[in-house]
Amino acid sequence: MLPEEFLHFLESKIGSKGTLIIDTGLYKGTYSTRLEDIRTGFLGVSHPTLRGALLPVMRNVELKVRIEADGGMYQAPAAVIRNSLSESVPLLWVAPVGEAEKIQRRSFVRVPSTLRVSLFGLSEAPDGFGLREWGQATVKDISLGGIGMAAPVALGGRFDLKERFFLRFALSGVPFLLAAALVRKNQTEDRCDLGFAFEQLPVILEKTLVTFIRQSELAGR
Repeated sequence: MLPEEFLHFLESKIGSKGTLIIDTGLYKGTYSTRLEDIRTGFLGVSHPTLRGALLPVMRNVELKVRIEADGGMYQAPAAVIRNSLSESVPLLWVAPVGEAEKIQRRSFVRVPSTLRVSLFGLSEAPDGFGLREWGQATVKDISLGGIGMAAPVALGGRFDLKERFFLRFALSGVPFLLAAALVRKNQTEDRCDLGFAFEQLPVILEKTLVTFIRQSELAGR
C-alpha cells in the first residue's frame, strides 16, 4: 500500500497495538506503542518509553512502524515529525515515507519454555508496599513481544494488571534484564498464569531471542 492508502486503511483502526523499530543510533531497539490518532499524512502513536521515561526521539529519525489490524501485521518505513507531550497520552507523530506491506507474524510466535525467571516490582502498590525483593516463577512461553509464566498464588496473586517489573533470566548463556508490564493474569486455586509485555528489547538481546525461537520451532517439528 502507498502511504496515502495505508493512512486511509488505518483510519478505522484507532486503538490498535503497534511497534516502533529503530534500527540505528543510541536507542535502537523495539518499542511497544498504540495507534492513537491520524492527521493528514501523519500517524499519532503513543510515545515510546524506556525504563518508565519518554524515549528521546529526534525529528527526522527514520524507523519502522508496525500496526496490528484485521488479524494481520502491517509495516511501513516512517520518519519522526514531532512529539506532542501536552496530550493526556503523550504522542509521537510519524509520517509513512514508503509502501506499507503485510508481514508474517513470525517475530511474535510464542514457543514453549521451562526457563526460571526472577521478578522485581517497579510499581508502588496503593498501600505503599510492593514486591521489593526478587520473586521466582517458571516461564511457560516466550516471544519477541513478551513472556508468559506460571507463579505461585502467594506471589502472582499480589500483582495487578499494568504493574511494571524487571524480569531477569538467562537464555543460551546470555543474561537478560528487561522491563515489562503485566498484561494478562489468570488465577486458579494453586497458581497464577501471568503474561508480560516487554517495554523495550535491545537489538543484541533480540538477536539472541530470535535464534532461540527459531531453534525451538525446529526442535518442535
